[in-house]
Amino acid sequence: MSKGVLAKTNAELVAHAAGILKSLGASVATAEDARAMLGLG
Repeated sequence: MSKGVLAKTNAELVAHAAGILKSLGASVATAEDARAMLGLG
């Protein structure tokens, strides 16, 4: 995604953010992990 270009979908935005985090050495929670962290199931 280029600067000034809006994501077409939320999934595209999340994928872009996850790529940035991974490039910085961070890990990204799975949907299952995130639900557990938030106490949603």
